[in-house]
Amino acid sequence: MARSLPGIRMRELRAGYGDRQVLGPLNLTLRGGEAATFIGPGGAGKSTLLSILHRIPVPALWIEGRLQLPPGASRLLAQKPPAPPGTLRERLREAAPGSDPTVALAEVWASLPEAGAEVSALLDEPLAALDPGRRRIALLTLTLAGDPPLVFLDEPEADLDEPWFSWVCDAVAARRRPTRILATHHLELARRSSDQLILLIGGQVIEAAPTRVMFESPVHPRTRDFLRMGS
Repeated sequence: MARSLPGIRMRELRAGYGDRQVLGPLNLTLRGGEAATFIGPGGAGKSTLLSILHRIPVPALWIEGRLQLPPGASRLLAQKPPAPPGTLRERLREAAPGSDPTVALAEVWASLPEAGAEVSALLDEPLAALDPGRRRIALLTLTLAGDPPLVFLDEPEADLDEPWFSWVCDAVAARRRPTRILATHHLELARRSSDQLILLIGGQVIEAAPTRVMFESPVHPRTRDFLRMGS
């Protein structure tokens, strides 16, 4: 079952530059097989935290505390990722070794066949030649393909219009593996795609709760303000 999948634990996790602390202390448990979303304004530390969790070295950044991550490699869809060389079909062979690229793509979009058909049309397009929105969709497909244990999605809604925005919300919500960790200031994405929400402001956790609970009954005044006004 999804709940048996290993999650992420942070205990007194801190990070900073020199004598300036930019994150923490963070004490959080993110359950395996679920989608947890960090919301908050720009500069809150969301992207820095995802880099730490994905084990990306950040120059001059120090990290203290305890961090327990599930075994296996994780994947990250960054805010502004470079386009990898080749086509979506070629990269899917690497992302889902042993699977036919068309099958791997169909599995990612299994709950949304209309979206899957649209993405299939991109299989033989050079990724570098795609417009930003279609490239974002192709890279999201690569991130989720092959059933990785853990993925990080940093503003996955960037550059997306309808119907792609709704399709991405639904595709992320429909999966129960991998464990999905998102960062966004887009409240509609957070509402539709997440099991758990964490409001991060100034590197501090203001409130953490199941998504429905936070939207319907926020406890902290800063949470109520953020949900009312957004970023």
